[in-house]
Amino acid sequence: MKRMMISLLLLTGGAVAGAWGAAALGEPDADSRMIVEVRTYTLRPGVRDDFVRAFEEEAVPALKALGVRVIGSFVSVENENTFVWLRGFKNAKDREEKNRVFYSSEAWRGMAPRIAPLIVQGGIDVKVVTPTPGSAIHG
Repeated sequence: MKRMMISLLLLTGGAVAGAWGAAALGEPDADSRMIVEVRTYTLRPGVRDDFVRAFEEEAVPALKALGVRVIGSFVSVENENTFVWLRGFKNAKDREEKNRVFYSSEAWRGMAPRIAPLIVQGGIDVKVVTPTPGSAIHG
């Protein structure tokens, strides 16, 4: 049962984690659960090192300054154009507020013209998930 729920959460970006999903996993109500974004970017060929450098030197400090938890960033060992990172929030309301503040910030406006062109048009996939009880990642 847990395996099926985890699969559903991943496939739907957390959309089925309503009252039934939370109860089945033994989690608190949706308003108090930690939210994790699993962000996968398809980069333009040959720019991965530049992207990683800009991400780690500009985006991560700006996000952390706003209290966004950057859980980790990863490069694919199978595809040199794939970059994945995780960011965490206390709950859905925290995610909404921090994203609003970040994407309207001076820091974002300053870095976006350098970072955004390194990503393929339409090459951002975001899954919004919440940790299961046995996950190593929790609020």
